[in-house]
Amino acid sequence: MPMRSGWRFWAARWRVLRLTAALMLGSGIGAYVYAESLEGVLGPAVAQVFAKIGAGDGVLPSGSELFIRILLSNLLAAVFAIAGGVVFGLLPLWSAVLNGALIGFLLAKTAEQGFSPAAMFVYGILPHGLFELPAMILAAAYGLVIGGAVLRSLVGRVVGRRDDRFSAGWRAIAGAFWPTIIAIVSLLIVAAAVESFVTVPLVERAFRAGR
Repeated sequence: MPMRSGWRFWAARWRVLRLTAALMLGSGIGAYVYAESLEGVLGPAVAQVFAKIGAGDGVLPSGSELFIRILLSNLLAAVFAIAGGVVFGLLPLWSAVLNGALIGFLLAKTAEQGFSPAAMFVYGILPHGLFELPAMILAAAYGLVIGGAVLRSLVGRVVGRRDDRFSAGWRAIAGAFWPTIIAIVSLLIVAAAVESFVTVPLVERAFRAGR
């Protein structure tokens, strides 16, 4: 069963998932604490994210259009994290750090504007983040696993040692491909729907009430 093989694959690599989640959390905390110092780096990155979903001028598109824009943006980010694994895992590593940093920076800017960062997290991130963050962690972790396999294969060639472990590793990665992709895409579809039709109205209501 393909999905069962996916579960087995990730059960054996839970440390990679934990590392990816820790990187995201750590970068989020760091970006929140040092938001002012990181303004020049993360400010344009946040603006670019809003531009991708059509909110560059501060006005969000309609629900269905917003859903499509968010979904495509997140799918592209997931593809970047996975495919970037071939560069020795550096790009998925950057993806995990950047995703966490953007959240932390956004919360810091919310506090700077006089609003509650806790309310922003509860109303503006948590509803869709319950689906989007696991998807992005999974994508980055899969990219890191690919990066590790590339590095091991390269080292094996350099030292002239190639054994069944390398082939078995690549077979396991290939076997987990579709279950992982299905899980990521499913989570991102739900996340985009929740963000478009639940998160946005929640944020508007909460901040209109002055929380």
